[in-house]
Amino acid sequence: MFQSDITGSTISTGHPASVIASNGTVLAFCAPPTHRLSLCSIASSRTTPILDLGNRHHERAVNAICLWEPEALEEHEFRESTLLCSASRDAILLWHVEEAYATAADGHAPAPIARLSEGQGNVEALTAPLILSRLESLEQTSPSSPTHAGDGVQILQVPSGECVARIEGHTALVTGAAFCLHAPHHLVTISEDRTYKVWDLEAGTVLHNSSILCAAALTCLALDPSFPRLAVGAADGVVRFFDLSTPAYRQVQVMDVGNAVEKQIAAKLSQQVAAAAGPKGTRVISCAPQWKSPAPPEGDLQAQAVSWGGCAVGSLFYATSLAAHQVGAQHVTVTLAYSADGSRLATASVDKTARAVRLPLSRFAGEGTDFIAHSSAVNCVSWSRDSQLVLTAGADRAAYLWSAGKADPALALTHVERPHDPNSSKPNAAFLSEVKAASFMYLDRFIVLASGGKVYLYRYLLNEDPTNDLKRLQNSNKYRLVQQFTSTSNTVTSLACSNGILSNLVLCAGSNRAVEALDLGEGRWVRAIEDAHSRPVHTLVLNSASPYVNHPQEAYELFATAAVDSDGGCVKLWDLRTRRCVHRFSGHANRQHSVGVAFSPCLRYLGVGSEDKVAHLFDMRMGIPLHRLKGGHTDVVSDIAFHPLYPQVATACFDGRVRFFSDVA
Repeated sequence: MFQSDITGSTISTGHPASVIASNGTVLAFCAPPTHRLSLCSIASSRTTPILDLGNRHHERAVNAICLWEPEALEEHEFRESTLLCSASRDAILLWHVEEAYATAADGHAPAPIARLSEGQGNVEALTAPLILSRLESLEQTSPSSPTHAGDGVQILQVPSGECVARIEGHTALVTGAAFCLHAPHHLVTISEDRTYKVWDLEAGTVLHNSSILCAAALTCLALDPSFPRLAVGAADGVVRFFDLSTPAYRQVQVMDVGNAVEKQIAAKLSQQVAAAAGPKGTRVISCAPQWKSPAPPEGDLQAQAVSWGGCAVGSLFYATSLAAHQVGAQHVTVTLAYSADGSRLATASVDKTARAVRLPLSRFAGEGTDFIAHSSAVNCVSWSRDSQLVLTAGADRAAYLWSAGKADPALALTHVERPHDPNSSKPNAAFLSEVKAASFMYLDRFIVLASGGKVYLYRYLLNEDPTNDLKRLQNSNKYRLVQQFTSTSNTVTSLACSNGILSNLVLCAGSNRAVEALDLGEGRWVRAIEDAHSRPVHTLVLNSASPYVNHPQEAYELFATAAVDSDGGCVKLWDLRTRRCVHRFSGHANRQHSVGVAFSPCLRYLGVGSEDKVAHLFDMRMGIPLHRLKGGHTDVVSDIAFHPLYPQVATACFDGRVRFFSDVA
């Protein structure tokens, strides 16, 4: 949802926008699950309809857009016009905004005026008046090879698409760039190597090469239009300001965005808090559980923030009762997972299949896609950050990558080094043990697998061309091993990593009852918790970032473990910064099978499966049980998942059914 303070208009997309750009009068965005490119005027009218540019010109999801008006270029054929550039893995397209609106008014579908590039690979950033793109290649090739892109940028001329310059020098992914307004031939780039560089395109030189600014990757930048000043944002939530008017490019200010936002909210809510705690106000002392307290009005973010234990997103329990709905299945369902946008639910079963069901069920009536490729039970299922890819791992010593809406696997990870090629003489052994866990990592750029006592890190490249049946059948998708790490245990029983934020950390639980932390940035094991449970940990869950809610950085350092302990099973809550257990949750039954654990998006509740045919909900802050979700389970509740946006819980059961619980009867 976007809101304009000038016009008072609100534009609702139904989902968080994956990319967004605006020049003050026109808003361009692309939102899941359709990833259709859309335009909307935010200055002319409060009720301006959204112009759908469609997705037939881009075969892959748009991941970078920019808007600009080239009126400063007197000889430019598009001066005093608004141009839109959109980029995906398959193409970079140029659109004329006014022409697109005129075409749509005549009843025709808008079309791009130029195709600047095709098949260039992933584009991380676009900026104007020239196009900047970061291209990537999976295979390491020689610098003279025309297909090699490396970690650099290209400058493309508009509208011909001619490459007029190529910049290389960063040692990692280039995440953003911008032209300096005070010197249009100066370009600033930032990278995941945690440095920024200032380039002089006319002289072909580097004006400034910064040192490493922080431990986190640099994710965004902005230039002050009134003064030569640069702002650089990092994944740790800190913005750093630099003065570009002097050759030293000195740092002038550092701001922690999280602390600044908290102070701003605290200042606005100080009157409400004072009224609630002051001697003149009416004070209410209640012994009722938090989840049974009256809910603040829906949409009143301030009231929800002030309320005890309040949360603006994902508050599961209001004063109404829970309603259960169920979906039939054929065999034992062992695990399930919501997509990041909440539009689908994926399940894994022992009948060698996985399934992605479209939500809500009232609209799609169980419509979904069956993933059939494993020759044994499916151990886990994981979603990509953009909710377009599904990753499954099974006991058949293989992992498969799927497109969410297609039944054929896009990629089969059956061998350690690379895809199996019977004609190749290079060593490439198959996995020797079942793949216990698989997950996307680092904003979908990597895949992490756990097999035997090792953890494998992979890069992957999907080149599927849906318009060409021959290329689609050839399946030129590929992967390669980046690095493998050997655990101290004989078998890695569970694995967890964060894909919604830029994090190098991977947590592993082993058969030796230990939990180990692997730092992929340093390439070594950095911490180990010995004897985390009296029995090996079967479930390890790291608090993952939801696109609908924001938490302080410390919240993403919490993780939970579950094991079949001697007292009937328990779940422990840990903090990465310490080696001690923060809370211990018990009361559920776990004596034999692996049961799932899940954090609620608001971090108020912890959901746990159980062998006593109910799912248990615990208060994370107090460490006490709150509720038991029955709903007619007839066997072991094997897993539980929270919807990323709505107050809804899904449970998987050994009876083959998936049940949904919500606060709406």
